[in-house]
Amino acid sequence: MKEKLSANPVSICRPGEVDGIAAVILDVDGTLYDQAVIRRKMASELISAYILKPAAGFKLCRFLRRYRQAQERLRGLDLDGKAAQAQLLWACECSHTDVEVARAYLERWFFTAPLKHVCAAIRPGAVEFLSAMKQRGVRLGAFSDYPATSKLDALGVARFFDAIVSSSDPEVQGFKPNPSGLLLCAKRLGIMPQRVLYVGDRPDVDAECARRAGASAAILQVAGQRDSTADQSWYSAASFPVLLGELLRGGLH
Repeated sequence: MKEKLSANPVSICRPGEVDGIAAVILDVDGTLYDQAVIRRKMASELISAYILKPAAGFKLCRFLRRYRQAQERLRGLDLDGKAAQAQLLWACECSHTDVEVARAYLERWFFTAPLKHVCAAIRPGAVEFLSAMKQRGVRLGAFSDYPATSKLDALGVARFFDAIVSSSDPEVQGFKPNPSGLLLCAKRLGIMPQRVLYVGDRPDVDAECARRAGASAAILQVAGQRDSTADQSWYSAASFPVLLGELLRGGLH
C-alpha cells in the first residue's frame, strides 16, 4: 500500500511542537497490533469450540457483540470511574446474560484467549519505534480503553513503558474521548499534556481524546479508514516507521 503523508506533518502535530515532545502515549488495541488479525483468529477459535453446541455459541457471540456496542454507546460520557461496570451491565441487560456468566465469557474469550495471538499481529516497526523513543529519553505510556498490561507482556514490549492506564481504572472517569485517562497517564509520567504525543488508530476517538486533553495526536492509518479531512488537527502516518521518520526529521533527536 502506498504510504500517504500529510503535506506538512510537523506543523500538524499540535498544540505541542514535535521538538517539544517529552512523552509519547500509545493506544494499544488497533494501534500496537492489528485487530483484524486477532478477530479472524478468534472467530475460527469460537467456531471450533462451539461447532457441536451452536445455541451456546450464539449466546456467547450475542453477548460479546453487545459488549462492544456498549462501549461505543458510552464513549465520552462521565462514568465516575465505573466505565467497566457500566459496559458490563448494559451488555448483560441487552443480551439477557447473567452477570457472572458474562464475567466468565469475558475472562476466557475477551481477555485471555486473544493473548496467544497478539504477538503475531504486532504492527511492523512498533518495537523499533518504542526503542528509538526510549533511546532519546522520551517517556512512554500506554492508555487504552481495555486493560493493557497483559497485552503489552504478550507483545513483548512491556519493558518500554513507564506508565500504563486503562479506562477501567477507578481514577479514570470514562471511555475515550473522555480525556481523564490520558491526563492521568501524563501525570504519572510527570509530563504536561502539552508535551505529550498520543498515538492511536481512530481520529474520532484517539485524536479527539488528545485534543480535549491539550495534547498532540498522531493517527496510524488502518485498512478501510476514511481519508482525513484537510483541516485535521492531527498527524496521519501510514506506519510506525513513517511516524518515527517524521518525528526525527521534525527535531526529536
